[in-house]
Amino acid sequence: MGLNLNGYGRQAAETGFFISLNHYRWRLVEGGEHIMLAGIAVMIFAIAFTLFVHEAGHMAAIVLTRAGKVQGMVVCLKGIGVKWEPFGHEPFKRSVVSFAGSAVNLALAVIFYSAGLDLFGMVNLVFGFINLLPLPGADGLRAFNSLKEAVS
Repeated sequence: MGLNLNGYGRQAAETGFFISLNHYRWRLVEGGEHIMLAGIAVMIFAIAFTLFVHEAGHMAAIVLTRAGKVQGMVVCLKGIGVKWEPFGHEPFKRSVVSFAGSAVNLALAVIFYSAGLDLFGMVNLVFGFINLLPLPGADGLRAFNSLKEAVS
């Protein structure tokens, strides 16, 4: 007995739990623990990749706008971030740097969706939009505060 995925007639795992990465939900079939572990590994990789390219977007913006000197990427208990030293008090450049990470995620979401990599597209889309919200610790609040300072 197989599993017909997405109505396309493809047969999948014969036994156990199976993760459908195309629709982001668990499907119960008979057996298939290895497929479940592979799906979890793919999800962890997608999230790690998304975080890395997000921070790389910040680093690129720092260099391209000449806003400061990049000292490296930092991973700690609070999360992941870019350590950098601003060249001066330039709030508009700081806001561009804050928006850059989410801009990279949203651009990658479009690219991944068009390439049929829905899981990577979804992770980048969700992370990009959530990080734009003006919440404490998110880039959206930093960008908002920098823009407010630049205008006043």
